[in-house]
Amino acid sequence: MSKKKNKRAVGAYTLTNGGRVRVQVTVGKKADGKPFRVSKTFNTREEAKNWANEQKYEYSTKRKFVEGNILFIEHAYKWLEHLKDTQITNKTYQGYESSLINHIIPYFGKMKLNDIRTGDINNFIKALKAKGLANASIYQIRAALRGCLKLAVVEDKILKNPVIYSLPLGKEATHRKSIPTRDMKRILSAARGISIVEKTKRNHGRNYYFYYFLAISYYTGMRPGEVLALRWQDINLDRKIIYVNSAISEAKDFRGDGKTKNVIGQPKTAKSIRPIGITNKLLAILKELPRGKDSEFVIKTINNTPIPPSAMRRTWGQLLTSIGLGGEYLMYEIRHTYATNLTMMGLPVADVSRQLGHTDIRTTLNYYIHTGEESTRAITEKINQMM
Repeated sequence: MSKKKNKRAVGAYTLTNGGRVRVQVTVGKKADGKPFRVSKTFNTREEAKNWANEQKYEYSTKRKFVEGNILFIEHAYKWLEHLKDTQITNKTYQGYESSLINHIIPYFGKMKLNDIRTGDINNFIKALKAKGLANASIYQIRAALRGCLKLAVVEDKILKNPVIYSLPLGKEATHRKSIPTRDMKRILSAARGISIVEKTKRNHGRNYYFYYFLAISYYTGMRPGEVLALRWQDINLDRKIIYVNSAISEAKDFRGDGKTKNVIGQPKTAKSIRPIGITNKLLAILKELPRGKDSEFVIKTINNTPIPPSAMRRTWGQLLTSIGLGGEYLMYEIRHTYATNLTMMGLPVADVSRQLGHTDIRTTLNYYIHTGEESTRAITEKINQMM
C-alpha cells in the first residue's frame, strides 16, 4: 500500500540495466489536456525521490511551464487573433501587425518560446539599429514584442517576459523642424492659387480645400487629423472659437473586411479635447468657405466625406515639389512651426502646451519648440535692446 501511495505522490521508479534508478513524475498538463512528465536517472532511489519532490514543488509553486517548446511564430499569430477581442484601435493593431510581420517574426519566428532570452532581445534591438531604424520605430517594435510575450506568460507558456529585462530604450527626439516664414508664405500662396482655380469648377474637392486645411493648421497648431475631423458645429464664428473634440485616423479594419478606412474618434489624449481661439486672419479665411449643415465637415471631398490624412500628405508633397521645396518639410511640421512661433512671441510654454493639447509640458519643450535662424535673430535683437 505504501509503495503505491508513494508512486502516486512522487513518481514511477524503474531500474535500468546498469542498476541505476530512473524516476518519472507528472508535473502538470499540456495545452491539449495530456499529462506533462519529466524524468531523470539517479544512483539511488532516495536521490530519485528527492528530485521528484523538488520537481513537484518547483512546478507547482514557481510555475515552471510546459508549453515553451511551441514556436514563436505560432504564438505570434495567436496573439494577433487575441487582440481582436480587446478594445484595441484599428491603427494600433495595424502598427503591431506591421512590427510582427516585418521585423519580429523574421528574427524570432523559428525559435521556441522557451529558448528566447533577454540577450536575444538585446541582439534584436542592436540589429534593428544596424538597419538604420529610428529609436521611435524600435520603441514601437519592442512594445509589440513585449505585448506578444506577455500573453505567453499569462497562458503559462513561459515563466517570465524576457523583454522586460532587456536594455532600456528611450524615445529619442524626432528630428522635425520649424518651417521658416518665407517658405510657409510660399506654400500658402501656392495652395491659394490652386484653390482659386478649383473654385471656378462646379464641384469642390481636395485641391480646393487644401489651402483652407493648411491655413487652419498654421493658425491653430491643430493636428492634421483634428483639422480633417472638424465639422461646422465645432466652430463658433461669433465667439471666435474652435472646439477640438475629434480626430480622423486611417487604419485597416481588422475586425471587418480588412480594408483601410477613415476612423473618426477622440483626439490623441484627453487634454487634446480643447478650445482654440480663432485669429482675425483665420476668421476671414473661414468665412470664405461654403457652409452647409452643422454636421457637415469643414474640409471635405466632392462627396461630402472626410478627406483621408494620407491624401493630404500626397497633395502636400506634390505642392512642395511644384515650388522647388520637394522633400524639404513634413506636413506635420506646420504644427511645430506654430509652437515655435508662439514661444518667439513670448507666450509661456505652459500656455503653448495647452494650446497644442499636450498632456505633458515636457513634450512641448522637447519635441515642438525649435530654435532656427529667425528665432536666433529675434533673441539677439532682444539682447541688443536690453544692453
